[in-house]
Amino acid sequence: MTAEAAAARRATARRVPPYARRLVAMLESGRRPVLFGGAFGAVLDWSIARRWPSAPLFVLPAEVDPASFDLAFLRGVDVLVLHRAQHDAGHVRRCLHCLNSSGARLVVAVALPELCE
Repeated sequence: MTAEAAAARRATARRVPPYARRLVAMLESGRRPVLFGGAFGAVLDWSIARRWPSAPLFVLPAEVDPASFDLAFLRGVDVLVLHRAQHDAGHVRRCLHCLNSSGARLVVAVALPELCE
């Protein structure tokens, strides 16, 4: 592959969501998270992800179309979609659709009460 072709491929390749690289590495090594009963958390707000830095979470931020991310690493994985109760319902629906389309085994939305945020 030429350098130009490689650069073009990188430019058009979809990337994994923020904080997901360590989760991809976990899956590739055959491990699953202990927290959340083996599920990954997809958080829709940066502040939620920052509150739980060691949890198996990745971010689907409101300012980025969730369809722009490569979510193939979720095939066969359970995903908890963690969001604030007042989060934009359209963004929650788009995220649920993309996660279900990724081949995730189970996708469940969880509106967090204020004390958990």
